[in-house]
Amino acid sequence: MTSNYLMINKNNKQINNEMDEHSGRVTVEKAKQLRLGPNIYPMIGQVRGYCVIVDNYKFDNCSERFGSKTDANRLHQVFSQLNFCLIHEKNLTANQINDLLDFTSRRPELESHNALVIIILTHGSHGVIYGSDFN
Repeated sequence: MTSNYLMINKNNKQINNEMDEHSGRVTVEKAKQLRLGPNIYPMIGQVRGYCVIVDNYKFDNCSERFGSKTDANRLHQVFSQLNFCLIHEKNLTANQINDLLDFTSRRPELESHNALVIIILTHGSHGVIYGSDFN
């Protein structure tokens, strides 16, 4: 059985919106038409850019985020197929998240990349994201 999951257009790639519920695989297919315009990222580089995924599912003082590993793995699959360099970290403290974002922002190759994607899967409240060390 398949279900609709996710559809993203990025000029030259499209995520197939059918996902096999048993395998958990998401596939990316080339778009039939290349879109150009002033508000569209070109997304034509051999490497599109970095995709940073922080998956916090275990915490010192919060409940575990069950299912987060599945979401992070599917995101990893999608952005890998879209030719992004993946940085996939798990259960980072607040300081480690800050350090990772600072390190990523200083990479000289960012100037030649088409995009930078930051995904943080975690608990949070009132505009604050929680590190794994949340008290």
